[in-house]
Amino acid sequence: MSGSDLVKDVNIIISHNAVQALSNLLSQAHTSIDIHSKSDFRPLTGPGGVIDKIARFPKDIVTIRVITNVTEQNISSYERNKRIEIRHLEDVEGNFIIFDQKDYLYFLSNYNESLRLLNISNTSFVRSQSHQFSHEWKSASTLRERREEIGGTLDEFTKTMTNPYLIIEELRISIKLANEEIFFLCSTSKAVYMLERAGILLLLQKAAGREVSVKMIVHVEDNETRDNIKSMYKEKFPNISFQPMRKPLQTKIVSVVIDKQEFIAIHINDVAEQPEDFVQSCTYSNNQLKLNSAISLLESLWIQSGYDNQNVIKQAYFQMFKGFKLKDEVYERDWSLDDEKRKKD
Repeated sequence: MSGSDLVKDVNIIISHNAVQALSNLLSQAHTSIDIHSKSDFRPLTGPGGVIDKIARFPKDIVTIRVITNVTEQNISSYERNKRIEIRHLEDVEGNFIIFDQKDYLYFLSNYNESLRLLNISNTSFVRSQSHQFSHEWKSASTLRERREEIGGTLDEFTKTMTNPYLIIEELRISIKLANEEIFFLCSTSKAVYMLERAGILLLLQKAAGREVSVKMIVHVEDNETRDNIKSMYKEKFPNISFQPMRKPLQTKIVSVVIDKQEFIAIHINDVAEQPEDFVQSCTYSNNQLKLNSAISLLESLWIQSGYDNQNVIKQAYFQMFKGFKLKDEVYERDWSLDDEKRKKD
């Protein structure tokens, strides 16, 4: 590598340009932002810092991961932040951000110094740092694991939302952050097509691809609707476990349970033609009573619809033979020639 290449790939940004440079890199990120920071480093983790800003990041396609030391004092705020996936390491050394695995930004300032940044875009260097970050990410504790280490319980919340765009965005974020299980219940078949148009089914397919269990129960009005939805899942979303349900529900609703930790109930307008009109209001909660009730309902409906579908298959199988009149036939064979041959032999 020549000296000019090295200078071109490395840039030290002084304090009065640092904030603008950081804002530019954040706004230009397209796929991923990886943050490595001590929990008491204010430019990244403090009030108004980078993590606070990207919690309201408008680009839902950008994956945001943070490695920091999670403490009893900050874990509750991290648990409420559904835009970012945060993991814990006991000893975190160095404060830096990697953008799209292309730009590396290291914070040179100490706690009492003006902010200075080291920006490196050298491909081999950034790849090595991305590899190191991913290695630490695999060994770091999830927030759930850290909560068990610290003790105590997650702060309960229940919130109501009426803005359809925010409701859909909240649902997308929760799906992206799911680690173990996503359970859907759709009270109408139309909800499936609205979820597909909003990009939710594609996110569920991707979640299943990273080994998250994805189950969906859908009320189907007739056999044709059932067959059409089955075909769509088989063709476009084969990783989603789909189960049709014939029993109608009293409420027009889409219910979702994420990792048995969050409950989302979306009230829907079944005559609407656009996703933003289809979604009316939403209750989003981790209240244990609401959560247990939702889990119990979904698991019961999954079992019951499974039995019902098996019975439908059995009835269809027996129906195939209904009306056929099978006659008894007797087959005889004349063994005399064989006997004669044996005698001659």
